[in-house]
Amino acid sequence: MDGGLRVLSDLPRAKRAAAWYNKLTGRGGRNDLEVLMKQHTCVGREVVTTPSWWEADKYGIPMFRGCEHCVPVRLKGYHPDRLTAEQKAIRAR
Repeated sequence: MDGGLRVLSDLPRAKRAAAWYNKLTGRGGRNDLEVLMKQHTCVGREVVTTPSWWEADKYGIPMFRGCEHCVPVRLKGYHPDRLTAEQKAIRAR
């Protein structure tokens, strides 16, 4: 229980540190964490900011972050037993 409370109490400190870093580097107050949450590495190994989401296996465990371009390619690397029926259909295309 204490570990969870400690993590929550560190969140404001992390936001303050990010704001200080952004002010220092002249990013105009843009939060790096928000930017990182919108980015993912696409199939061509380039970092893109297209709309993306987390793909999870049939057990609910996140596998990767992807977009409409890279999800079909990345699903081919996973064993069919881990995928949902919808993901198997995408993988078969």
